Amino acid sequence: MVTVLKAWADPNLAALIKAIEAKDKAEFEKAYDTAIVGCNGCHAGSEGGPLKSMAAFKIVRPTTPLLSNIDYKGP
Repeated sequence: MVTVLKAWADPNLAALIKAIEAKDKAEFEKAYDTAIVGCNGCHAGSEGGPLKSMAAFKIVRPTTPLLSNIDYKGP
């Protein structure tokens, strides 16, 4: 499992970090969507472990900010 996670994390996290550092929203969204596809593919193919399968856990884009009671726009 660690090897699978590393194989997903290395390219996906690098792409996310690169987009964040460049302040490139379009590239971030592209990298985020690619990362989600990887997560869901791994979950769908999983078996064994304490949960037997992660297939029931589907990652989607958030529809609200993490803490929706915070005004991120500021004054």
